[in-house]
Amino acid sequence: MKRTVGLALLALFSAGMVFAEVKAKVEGYAGLKINEMTHSRNEIDGDVQTDKDNVSWGYGDKKNIKVVGTLEAENEKKDMGLVFNIKTNGTEIGIGDEAKVWAKLGPAKFQFGRIREKTLRGSSVDWKLRDIPGVKLEDDVFAMFNPKMGMAVSAGSSEGFFAGLALDAGDENGIQTEDMLKNIHAGIGYTNGGLFGVKAAYKGNAAEDHYGRIELGASVFAVQNNTIELGVKIPLAKDNADGYVNIIGAVIGKAGQLDYKGHIYADIGRETGKSGSAAVKPSFGFDFGAEYALEAFSVGATGKYGIAFMNDSGNGMECSYMSNSMGILAYVKKPFSGGYLMAGIGDECTLTSESEETDGAGKIKEDSVRNQFFIPVGIQFKL
Repeated sequence: MKRTVGLALLALFSAGMVFAEVKAKVEGYAGLKINEMTHSRNEIDGDVQTDKDNVSWGYGDKKNIKVVGTLEAENEKKDMGLVFNIKTNGTEIGIGDEAKVWAKLGPAKFQFGRIREKTLRGSSVDWKLRDIPGVKLEDDVFAMFNPKMGMAVSAGSSEGFFAGLALDAGDENGIQTEDMLKNIHAGIGYTNGGLFGVKAAYKGNAAEDHYGRIELGASVFAVQNNTIELGVKIPLAKDNADGYVNIIGAVIGKAGQLDYKGHIYADIGRETGKSGSAAVKPSFGFDFGAEYALEAFSVGATGKYGIAFMNDSGNGMECSYMSNSMGILAYVKKPFSGGYLMAGIGDECTLTSESEETDGAGKIKEDSVRNQFFIPVGIQFKL
């Protein structure tokens, strides 16, 4: 990678004057978990065997300070350049989200290295520190081209058409050429001004009996200050091993001083249960975020709810599983030039229930509850 960046800089200087910009972003997050509680109950044929609580009164969590630096450079004609991103958490330093060289030839753009091509990506907003863990993000709506070490070729037009493909050679150890070609990611899209957009993509998979997935997406921009999206992912694998379909709807928008976003989703998966037989495992849920700007600060909340269940049978067993998970985070945000400081309170809870009935051995039922209360504090700013 160092050699690639050095050659790119040499090429840029040879092509003409280099315009370079260095950016830095600092993100810090720390937290305190208080009264994390788990409760478990075990029954056999209706007789309670165990019924107990475990409580952890408090400990630090999610201590994370991240500094990201980005160098962006391009030649005078703005038809070739580089993006080099590094990050550190204070003890380790490494390549960040992007480290690439790029060049334009007519309407086509060629990129090499670690790439994040976002043209087709879902536009759902990542609120980072203010999101409760587990909410859906942009790639859950429609995935970007994201080779870890590879290339991407794309072309767009003023009429709103876009097409591209990417090849990923994996990490620095590389992969076999046949597998790299099987991992191809290709997509097309069309946007009609401020009215609507449609897109489709295929993401390959080199693993045996796994054939990748098809993605379909649509966006509506006609509602003022709103973007409404629909994303569909169809996994392709032998015996539907990767599931059947993932459907998600998303909205992001603004009304006066209020910013908001939300998702509603249905994932129809497939999983091997306790009986040893595969069964359909559906899960449904939603998440949301809302933030209102006051004169000196903002107040907001993000939350989520999800339910998943499965019934499987085989080898003389009848099994069932259900899980409910929910959470909410309320916070106060103080903006300042280039960033913000936030502090909040949150709670997450998961309830699970499992049962299995074996021929001649009775019915076993296990219920559990896990709940944790937490206090996050975070800061994010750009230099």
